[in-house]
Amino acid sequence: VAACSTSTIPNTVKKIGGHAFASISINNVIIPDGVTDIGQNAFYSCNSLTSITIGDSVTNIGARAFLRTALVTIAIPDNLTTIRERTFSQCESLRSAIIPKSVTTIENYAFQMCSSLDYIVCNAIDVPQLGIGVFSGITQSLVTLYVPEESIEKYKEAEQWKEFRTILPIEQAPSAIE
Repeated sequence: VAACSTSTIPNTVKKIGGHAFASISINNVIIPDGVTDIGQNAFYSCNSLTSITIGDSVTNIGARAFLRTALVTIAIPDNLTTIRERTFSQCESLRSAIIPKSVTTIENYAFQMCSSLDYIVCNAIDVPQLGIGVFSGITQSLVTLYVPEESIEKYKEAEQWKEFRTILPIEQAPSAIE
């Protein structure tokens, strides 16, 4: 398969099926508003995928959708409530993740082995429930977690979340996330 620099999904597409782009050489994907569902393993093992823009109409991202990609940053769409099992697992280039306030659950191993993470911004006021090993393979003491100021103490007491040594108010997060 030939390498493709940027691929924009047509806005007539409503769902991206499971394995749709698995193992394809692609660098950048734009998923416009209108798409509601990204199937499991949709971008699995796209080793050159460094950038993805996901429209806010996406309400479901399947398990392992971005497993083993080269994503550098991810902004999860505002209408997603669950980050599925191993969605971003083994994304070893991932440096930052932005989780919207709508997320209530992060399933097993969702960010496992994202060893380059510098920071996570979690906008959820209520601490999202975590499955098993969500952050396993990450040195959480070296990753900064930014959360709503009124929720800092809740995150500091919650299993797995409390392993982040530095938990700061969102207002102090890098401005590049705006």
